[in-house]
Amino acid sequence: PLALRLQRRFLPSAWSPDGRWLVALENFVDGGDLWRIPIDTALEPLRLFQTPFLEYDPVVSPDGRWVAYTSNESGQWEVNVQAFPGPGGRFQVSLGGGLMPLWDRSGRELYYRAGNGLYSATVAPGPAFNITKRTLLFDAPALRSTEIERDYDVTADGQHFVMLERADPLEKLVVVLNWPAELVKSK
Repeated sequence: PLALRLQRRFLPSAWSPDGRWLVALENFVDGGDLWRIPIDTALEPLRLFQTPFLEYDPVVSPDGRWVAYTSNESGQWEVNVQAFPGPGGRFQVSLGGGLMPLWDRSGRELYYRAGNGLYSATVAPGPAFNITKRTLLFDAPALRSTEIERDYDVTADGQHFVMLERADPLEKLVVVLNWPAELVKSK
């Protein structure tokens, strides 16, 4: 089934809202392009687009019409959007850098990180992709050392954000082996 078809070549990253497609990142060694992998096992994986650049962290819009992702095509990491499943032009969402895109449930806002802030790009309704404004929501210094996985989420009502908290490095870990069973008491 699907697991056999991925064969370590792809990193599953997002589902289409209708559940028919898995959007996956091709192994960076193989180029770093994004693919759509059909759940119908009779079909073959299809490349969303092919570039000499790296693309990662895809997320499909709630209406299934757009895929947002991070790319280094401009010379720095930026959040872009393209038609899903394609074809279509590329639209740059972030200005001056951007990572970790996330759609709100309505598809009218696309959140992303840039520098030490969390931003919102307001998407105009209609057949074409159009950003009407970009807004710094709040300061949010990066909390993780990796830029590949999103370190925040938004609640279903869009009113609150949940973010990972920076933790001090683990200084000491104690592992106790062969703990005597008579010392373990259940309540």
